[in-house]
Amino acid sequence: MRPRFSVTAKIAIGFGTLMLLYLINIFFIYQTLRKNQEDQRILLETQVPSLRHIEKLQNQIIQSRLLLKNWVFVEKESITPDKLKLLEIFDLEIPYLEKNIQKLYDQWPSTEQVLYQRAEELINDSLIVLGKEILNILDKPEVYNDTQQLQAVQSLMDKNGQLAWLTNKIESKLAILINMQQERLMASQNRMQTSIEKTRSFLLTLTVILVLMAIFIAVVTIRVQIIPLNYIKSVLKQLGKGVFPNEKLKERNDELGEIAAAVNSLVKGLKEISTFSIEIGKGNFNWPFQPLSEEDILGNSLIKMREELRNAAIEEEKRKKEDEQRNWATQGIAKFSEILRQNNNDLDELSSNIISNLVNYLGANQGGIFIKEEEGDEIILRLSACYAYDRKKFLEKTFKPGEGLIGRCDLERQTIFLTEIPKDYIKITSGMGEGTPTCLLIVPLMHNDIVYGVIELASFQVFEPYQIEFVERIASSIASTISIVQINIQTTRLLEQSRRQAEEMLTQEAQLKQTIEELKAAQDEAERRVNALQKEIKELKERLGRYEI
Repeated sequence: MRPRFSVTAKIAIGFGTLMLLYLINIFFIYQTLRKNQEDQRILLETQVPSLRHIEKLQNQIIQSRLLLKNWVFVEKESITPDKLKLLEIFDLEIPYLEKNIQKLYDQWPSTEQVLYQRAEELINDSLIVLGKEILNILDKPEVYNDTQQLQAVQSLMDKNGQLAWLTNKIESKLAILINMQQERLMASQNRMQTSIEKTRSFLLTLTVILVLMAIFIAVVTIRVQIIPLNYIKSVLKQLGKGVFPNEKLKERNDELGEIAAAVNSLVKGLKEISTFSIEIGKGNFNWPFQPLSEEDILGNSLIKMREELRNAAIEEEKRKKEDEQRNWATQGIAKFSEILRQNNNDLDELSSNIISNLVNYLGANQGGIFIKEEEGDEIILRLSACYAYDRKKFLEKTFKPGEGLIGRCDLERQTIFLTEIPKDYIKITSGMGEGTPTCLLIVPLMHNDIVYGVIELASFQVFEPYQIEFVERIASSIASTISIVQINIQTTRLLEQSRRQAEEMLTQEAQLKQTIEELKAAQDEAERRVNALQKEIKELKERLGRYEI
């Protein structure tokens, strides 16, 4: 079995080699920089300050010699700026410089330490002491008038005098010390420059090696990793466009092989998902499908989608069925509304149309409609019309309220739905013989809390709830129409009675008019006779009056 070198191991070997060379480079640079930093620290903290302080000390010695000459040969006043400057050099500046040099003294080579000690002894024990003696002698202006004493002091300042000898000796020692420190400073700088050059050469060589190693590793990586990875990338791009590869990827014994295996598994799963989606689109919700794993989000989502689509299909079928039932009921209501607008003056004809159409519309086998009427002092339910197998059967059949299922429905004012029919209650006759219906539906015809009749329907098929609801809905309209028809019939009867009464009244009125005319003629005749009698009476009274005279 071939050993398994993972991509991580291959990359680790290549980059590990580069990292090793890089660490070697870093270590060498670190050591060089550390040494250079140490040399630079010594240079900046010791050599340069030491050289600067010694040069300042040399300048102070030279300046003190010049100021002493000026004190002896020129300045005769007690206090002048130059005299104050000379005192400052002896009391402050030279001790300050010696103190700073002493801090750096221990880091010097022994030869420089010995040379400085001798120069310091000459400065402190001879030059400063001799200078202060001269200052003490010439501390007043009148001393310059003492020729003998002034000449003695000036002799010290001559070219061959003791002060000139001391300053020259001190200056020479300091000059030698300065040269030694300058040479040591130059040597340190040269050493640092040499170290930098060596570091530059090493870095250049190591950089070339690193570049060559990087090129080699890049070539190997491209051949072993990048090319297969680009092929896998192209396959994934095609998958991103929805295009499946024509062949499986080669599965190697490393991470790329694992990626190839995963891509092959993904392609297989996507093909199964594609087939599954097509079948789901066809409505085949029972098509087998297995997610790639428990964490397969897409697969589990498709399973969930299938269940939701199945439920949606069921809901859609249910909704469609409900819509069909609703449309069926709406059309039925419209149909029976039209029927109820006809035969408004003939209750039996209206009942026959209602029951025949209702039996056919429901797909029932038999039906009857009972109308509540008054018979003498009793209320009865009379079979107004019945329908069975497209044949009318006008049967004389009546029920009293509370009698049988019809009377009970009238009394209770509630629908009666039975799937277990009492024995010998009803038989449905057909060409095949007689049979007991499967279900029986009895609905009261009620409007404004008044029962106007009862509908009875029998069928071999059980009525659906929406059919029962439909019958109950149109029952109210039928009851309302029956009440209107009954009112119309009663109104017609009353109108006919009124018409007959009106004709009788017209006949009586004509007779009365004739009688009135006859009475009027008789009255006129009577008045005429009265008037004639009154005239005769008047004439008689006149005659009688004449007779009396």
